[in-house]
Amino acid sequence: MVVRPVTVTFPSDNPMWAALEPALMASAPGAYTPATPVAGLWVVAQLISKSIVPQSYESLPNEMRTMLVNQAREEKRSQLLAALSDSLKRTIPVRMYPERLKRVPWPAPSAPSFTVPG
Repeated sequence: MVVRPVTVTFPSDNPMWAALEPALMASAPGAYTPATPVAGLWVVAQLISKSIVPQSYESLPNEMRTMLVNQAREEKRSQLLAALSDSLKRTIPVRMYPERLKRVPWPAPSAPSFTVPG
């Protein structure tokens, strides 16, 4: 078993560190990564410390920027829908009439059917 201290900066072109990057990003200092197959070996790394520096929006790859814009747009849509539905609930109060549901003819549940292979 070979143990050696290594300082790695991400993103890395080294395939071993590229394979371990997701596990290292999710790990807290002192934690070990799960065994990961890299170039015919099983590699386990212990994260001693990490320093995460935020990237500027302009330095992100185009695909990442598009994903962030879409995520922000979807969040804004959800907030707008919640505001509109809350406004409608205040304007048009919701009333429930469970006794009316008793008169609605519901379909009878059918028994599940099973097919036996053979």
